[in-house]
Amino acid sequence: MPSDPNDDIEMLIRRIDDDPDPLHADVTPAVRALGAQGLAAVAPLLDLLASGGDDTRLRAQRALEAIVAARHGFRAGQGFPSRAAEDAMRAEWQANGAYDYAADPQARAAAIAKWRAWLESAKRRS
Repeated sequence: MPSDPNDDIEMLIRRIDDDPDPLHADVTPAVRALGAQGLAAVAPLLDLLASGGDDTRLRAQRALEAIVAARHGFRAGQGFPSRAAEDAMRAEWQANGAYDYAADPQARAAAIAKWRAWLESAKRRS
């Protein structure tokens, strides 16, 4: 019997801080896996963006960035399909508050609220 994707995401969320890459502490196996989960991983990642831990917030941000980039055609090892696609991804990030894990709590909260609204809109379009 195949595993429930939500169970997989929950497990990855719990492990987001496990085994950081020695050269890139913002990347863990769970960050990579969550980044490949698409919209299904966004809601739990948004909860982590409000975490008290800087490393956890940064890793959640990296996974969210990967999800948004993939929606604009980004593929690891290949990049974006065009400059326009990359620009569209960056514009979407900016439009949603340009979340920054190191920003003050009020700025983070405002960006998270925009991302929650974005997620609802993206679900309706899917």
